[in-house]
Amino acid sequence: METNSFPEVSSSLIKLMSQRRILVLVSQAGVRANGGLVSLKNILLGLPNTDITILTQNQTFFNDEMVQNKARVIVWFILPEKNKLFRLLNIVLINIRLFVHLLFTKYDAIHVNDIQFLLKSIIGVRLSGSIPTMNIRDTNESERPYGNHWKLTAWCKKLIALSSEMKEDFNKRLPLSGNEKDDLLTFVYSIVDHQRMNKVTETTRIQIRKKLSVSPEGFYVIVVAKFGPKKQQLALLEHLCGRLKEIPKLQLDFIGDLNEDADYDKACLKIIQKKDVANQVVLRGFQSDIVPFYQAADLVLVPSQREGLARCMIEGLSCSTPILSFSVCSAREILEGHNCGMVIEQGNYQELFKALKWFEASVEERRAMGERGWKISRELFKEEVIIAQYERLFFSDHLN
Repeated sequence: METNSFPEVSSSLIKLMSQRRILVLVSQAGVRANGGLVSLKNILLGLPNTDITILTQNQTFFNDEMVQNKARVIVWFILPEKNKLFRLLNIVLINIRLFVHLLFTKYDAIHVNDIQFLLKSIIGVRLSGSIPTMNIRDTNESERPYGNHWKLTAWCKKLIALSSEMKEDFNKRLPLSGNEKDDLLTFVYSIVDHQRMNKVTETTRIQIRKKLSVSPEGFYVIVVAKFGPKKQQLALLEHLCGRLKEIPKLQLDFIGDLNEDADYDKACLKIIQKKDVANQVVLRGFQSDIVPFYQAADLVLVPSQREGLARCMIEGLSCSTPILSFSVCSAREILEGHNCGMVIEQGNYQELFKALKWFEASVEERRAMGERGWKISRELFKEEVIIAQYERLFFSDHLN
């Protein structure tokens, strides 16, 4: 009788041998409310049969979450970038260390999560013979060009924008030739966890409001973002606080990283005290579970100066909550394109206030918008579809 002469190999060893390996370079500021990191985590952990290594410069909650999910995390200390010399030293040291690391550790894919880490690492990656992919997480203001440092993105395999509108923005303003941009640019929407981010019944919504100390009859509007000039909370408060009595049922909640010792955050707190609107405006700070706020809200407000694809926008829609946004990137594509929100020209606070009054009065219309947003979220931000797209982008050489 013929027998198999090969030794028995355990299924776990076979799985280990067949796993693909990806190295992800992530620059982190330590902000807890970070939509980019939420998206990245969802993508990486959804990749089938993939061994994940994270290389970053900061020890954060994101690292802990990835380790808990069996990823490997490497933290490289970098010098505080107080001046050009320190920035140059960081670039030299990171590229040398990365080149050596890649000589001894082979990966099937290398991905960079933002332009900052690409600038510090692309030489080391390319000298090792690898070609990375990179996410574009943000946009410049409409009148501001992308600087010459963006020319280094030509060394990537793909630049992945977050929406079609965002891809077109970079296609117009990226300082590369037309052929280079045609080869580089693509887009993939972000993932939303639709099991968590979901609509609730009116009864449940009222119960959630009670837990959050929100009036059942009130017009509840939330702003979800870390406090800072880019998100424009201070400008919003300066323009609205003096007129909030015109919408007496309005409760405006600001949710996101709040540092009461920072000048910007203190200015936000000061204007609330000065205008005596603490009964209508609440600065809640960071919330570990944001879902109940989306489910309780009548409207999500996006007053940002610029965005790539605002995380709070797609999460709000996923909970059947309509969106009112300044004309940041991707807003018109999602909100106007699918009639699930309203877009106001950047910085037009007079029109923003009128829109708030319209949403407050137009109960049926805003609920219809929310319902359309809930449906389109399940089409555009579906986990399995987006993970499959990223899998092809990361491992195209191996899938072929």
